[in-house]
Amino acid sequence: MEELMEIAKAYYEKSSNEHQKLARDFFYAMDHDGDGKIDQKEFIEFLIDEGYSQITRLSFFRQLDLDGNGTLDFYEVMTLYYILKSGRPFCDKCKMFIPNTYFTCVGCLEDGGGVSSVHLCLPCYTAQRCDHTHNGLSRYVDNYSLLEVMRKANLSTAKSRPSQLVSHYPSSSANANHCQWSQYAPNAWNQSPIPSQCNLYPPIAPVYHQTYVLPERQRWKLAFQALEAAVHIGAYAGAQAGAHAGVAAAVGTCSIL
Repeated sequence: MEELMEIAKAYYEKSSNEHQKLARDFFYAMDHDGDGKIDQKEFIEFLIDEGYSQITRLSFFRQLDLDGNGTLDFYEVMTLYYILKSGRPFCDKCKMFIPNTYFTCVGCLEDGGGVSSVHLCLPCYTAQRCDHTHNGLSRYVDNYSLLEVMRKANLSTAKSRPSQLVSHYPSSSANANHCQWSQYAPNAWNQSPIPSQCNLYPPIAPVYHQTYVLPERQRWKLAFQALEAAVHIGAYAGAQAGAHAGVAAAVGTCSIL
């Protein structure tokens, strides 16, 4: 978890002043009592309201609480934000958050259909604690090897279909909140109606509720939405700049903040 915090810090420190201010505003909005810390109640309320009730376990809170003081400070909350944005998984066997290397079911990836893949932490994979199979076969690949396979596959696709490597422009009637996966740009999301958006980490899907939002929680919800919007706009601007400077420049401008 320490390494993830360093990554979150790096993204924050490299982001614009506007994004840094929005990140601080989001943290302060969550901090109802103004003590500069996020307690377990505030942590759980945020995750439930944003549709992440499955990861409200006390064990996850304790993993984030690196200094062990029972609350989350600013960079610990930024680490949480990075984890959500980067899609870091939880082990489907022991249910613990996986802060480093994990194993993904190859069969789930091949089947597709929008079904989430099964992930295992290193201890559960080593001990063969999961009996999840496809057609009687149990096949897993670690996240680093999977990334390399995907990179090579996309390079091969790009070489075979060079004329299709163009920006995707959705129709003007597209829903502004609709996120669309680009099959020609690895690990990139296009969000309508903004074209050619480069974002290394899929944006958090908005969760709509019919329930009444308590006034004291409205502040941090609005702050979170503002931060999300700024991240998407910043990613779009980076992609536009990268279009004139090459793929390497485009990747260099992508961030979660």
